[in-house]
Amino acid sequence: MEIAPANYCIANAQIVDGSGGRPFVGDVEITGDVISGIAPAGRGKGEQRFDVNGMYLSPGFIDIHSHADYTLLVDGSAESALLQGVTSVVTGNCGHGVAPCPSCARDMMATNIFGWRRDTEIDESWESFGDYTDCLRRRGVGVNVFPLVAHGALRIALSGFEQRALTASEKASMRSMVCEALQAGAVGFSTGLEYAPGIAADFDELATASEPLGDFHALYATHCRNRTDAMAEAAIESAEIAKRAGSRLQLSHFLRRPYGPRECDKRAWDALSRFESDGLVVRSDVFPFDYGPTPLAVLLPLHVRTGSRLEIAGRLEVPQIKARILNELSGMFGRAVEAGLAESMYVACDGTRGGELVGRTLGDIARDQDISVAEAALWLLSRAQEDFYSVMIVERWVEEADLRAALRDPRYFIMSDGVVASQNGRFHSSGFSLSDWGYVPAYLGRYVRDFGLVSLEDAVAKMTRAPADQIGLSDRGRIAEGQKADLVLFDYDALETSVAPDNLTCTPRGISQVFVNGVWAVKDGTITGARPGTVGIARY
Repeated sequence: MEIAPANYCIANAQIVDGSGGRPFVGDVEITGDVISGIAPAGRGKGEQRFDVNGMYLSPGFIDIHSHADYTLLVDGSAESALLQGVTSVVTGNCGHGVAPCPSCARDMMATNIFGWRRDTEIDESWESFGDYTDCLRRRGVGVNVFPLVAHGALRIALSGFEQRALTASEKASMRSMVCEALQAGAVGFSTGLEYAPGIAADFDELATASEPLGDFHALYATHCRNRTDAMAEAAIESAEIAKRAGSRLQLSHFLRRPYGPRECDKRAWDALSRFESDGLVVRSDVFPFDYGPTPLAVLLPLHVRTGSRLEIAGRLEVPQIKARILNELSGMFGRAVEAGLAESMYVACDGTRGGELVGRTLGDIARDQDISVAEAALWLLSRAQEDFYSVMIVERWVEEADLRAALRDPRYFIMSDGVVASQNGRFHSSGFSLSDWGYVPAYLGRYVRDFGLVSLEDAVAKMTRAPADQIGLSDRGRIAEGQKADLVLFDYDALETSVAPDNLTCTPRGISQVFVNGVWAVKDGTITGARPGTVGIARY
């Protein structure tokens, strides 16, 4: 359903314009897909005039860290984003992406992206990054999509999940693919260095792939190698890559893990300060929950991840291979289990259409099966068969005091680390994170309004102007004449969410109207069905 832009006047709004300045009462005029004027209250003009009686009006929120690469292909309605006032999403984070996707790598690509299951496959194919963005445009999206090109997708296309250094020619090919993606509208390059296959990449590979970023004024976004005992070293590697590329740096959810040494994040930021003094722009992002998403497949070593989905699923049935996985258990999952966090690991998606185990903890499942927590995790992966990568947990990822410090820190953007879905769509039984349906009201309602961590105007700037600047958008993120008409009308006192680790899909409250490119996407709290979103950044 397409609803054409019109000539509107939103009158008597408390305008929080994204600049960080104090709210003011005024009228906002919309002509076509742009804001055509800001007028004193009662003086705005438009064919259709809506008096909002002092409700708050802000720019559309920009989710700078999303994993909706595939879920938006399957279901472009973007209901869960729009109902929170999110009008733009940046996909391809943490090295996870779906393009480029040569036909020879398609089956492997599905083992590294959330939501790509046999029952959610679509009758579309793409090879280049440009093919993928064209596919999104053709299918239609309710929000603007500004993708990063993901290192994991590039490595799968070149070498699958092989645990080896790339050859010189493969590194040159990776660099060319990054350049092609940037030409096709990617806003930057992302890496996920605690995940397969990114964990096998060395510094030279990452630096070579990042070389085109400076020429395109693009972003280097990284889920770095370590957020515990070697957090400072991981930060320095990230900064060196961005510095060589001449790009901005974004460190994904860059906070100490609950089992990490005290002060390790402070030491990391101290190490980054010398890069900042040399002019490197260093930022991070954070979501407003102490429970975060993790694909359970992170516990699988690279030697298990080679071949097709069916081949990998078959290995999970072999006793000797299962025993080897358990004996070699390390990394994020191993550390979390050692720290006794199993009771806080809730199943967000069990990899099946029915989702019978969603909301249970790994501790619950281990007790039911009379097995260890690690064995329960392997049992879940095996149970999902070829859709093992969609098995997702939400777990304690940060201590509350550290989270609050980041939520008020001007160096951190507010994001979701989630996906985009709808309650009646093909992912209705699949969760990814608490943020999918609730990060905006959790931040603005709980941490800003109730706890007073920052002012409303600063909070809105962290979700609008600041991320727009970070990804190079000059025409979004502000309420000003000539900006694209991405707008959100909300009742500040009513902002609320009920999402919880065992209940991820709850409609947010307090946001009533959302415009995307001048089109009414949410009207009186209800999705209109419009798909006015654009895809990619225009550089030429």
